[in-house]
Amino acid sequence: MPVPERGDPSPFAYERGPIGCLLLHGFPGSPAEARLLGAYLAERDISVAGPLLPGHGTAPEELRGVSWRDWVAAAEAALQRLREHSPTCFVAGLSLGGAIALYLAGRTSIAGAIALSPAIRIRDWRFQLARLTRHSNLWVEPGTENDDLADQQARSLTWHYPRYPAASVSEVLSLVQATRRSLKKIHVPVLMVQSSRDGALIPEGACWAYERIPVQDKELVWLERSGHNILVDTEREVVFDHVYRFIDRLAVSPLGGAGLPECPPGQRNPKRSRCPRSAG
Repeated sequence: MPVPERGDPSPFAYERGPIGCLLLHGFPGSPAEARLLGAYLAERDISVAGPLLPGHGTAPEELRGVSWRDWVAAAEAALQRLREHSPTCFVAGLSLGGAIALYLAGRTSIAGAIALSPAIRIRDWRFQLARLTRHSNLWVEPGTENDDLADQQARSLTWHYPRYPAASVSEVLSLVQATRRSLKKIHVPVLMVQSSRDGALIPEGACWAYERIPVQDKELVWLERSGHNILVDTEREVVFDHVYRFIDRLAVSPLGGAGLPECPPGQRNPKRSRCPRSAG
């Protein structure tokens, strides 16, 4: 999935109404990939915070020594800051950020969790060797084979490292495992969105996680044309619509506004289901 650094990797925030949404980026990405969704929600009077997770958005060397607990702590701190203005908060995240959103849903008070292409089952074989490289000085350069975007123009909306320390792979895996163990502790409504064309993840991992979340109020939405980064790819407006409607339905007070736009012309709604495929 690595591409030339083009988007804006800096954190962002929009202070709007009493309803807030924390937007967490993936690994080894940056807030650039969540910026469009942030603007979309802010236009609908939702306060938004898109923090930069430790080690990201600068130089790959900055990831050295950063643990998965550092990422979680940074997300919790950003959530606390968002609560100062918006007491009703949701947590949404892409990939690694989606795993953090699910992890936080089992350990803190939030209104709902939104997991977008959540990192539950990672396709890259290098993650199977994570424990062997956790103390090494090796680098991982994934190449372009994971660049699965259906809309190649969407690459200009992203910013992420073309390489990263092999030791960081172990930290990602540790977070994924912690998230898997915490699924049974989730006590808030959950929205999951996953593409069947995801080149970075095994898509059935979303179904596996969905079946283990004990709450009744949960939804799994399947996309059919997007790659892994569903926040910038061809069906992004559909994703934005689902995220907003989820927040609007659960918000303590109505969000108001003139209503949501329809899906883009010629773009049909994705399949929604409790769990349409086998988890393996």
